[in-house]
Amino acid sequence: MVRVRVVVAVVLSFIFPGLGHAYLRRWARSLLFVGIFVTVTAIAVPESALTSVGSIVEVTQRVSDRITLSESLAMSVVEVAAMTDAYLLASSAARTSDEGPRCPNCGKELDGDIDFCPWCAHEIDELRRVSRD
Repeated sequence: MVRVRVVVAVVLSFIFPGLGHAYLRRWARSLLFVGIFVTVTAIAVPESALTSVGSIVEVTQRVSDRITLSESLAMSVVEVAAMTDAYLLASSAARTSDEGPRCPNCGKELDGDIDFCPWCAHEIDELRRVSRD
């Protein structure tokens, strides 16, 4: 179960940098990686590649034809950094997840500052949460 969470976080970060961090509920890091990726992409992709109308395949082909290797590498570096960071966060959380409180309904880990399980929406009693700590 723990390895699944690590893999999901890495795959989501591969799809779009920041999604894996959002899955791990690391909102600030998620916004940071989304912002960095969007900024690097906005700088790297020429406007002329995006202004013509066409299918997503045609637009993707125009973009890949008009960006240089260094621009493509810059976008890839951000993506690999997001994947690596999501992997490290998820695997470190997996090592310490046995210590934290768990949902009595689904058994997944809980945040200490909310009164419901973010995974199954089960309402958590304060007494039950304190007794598990």
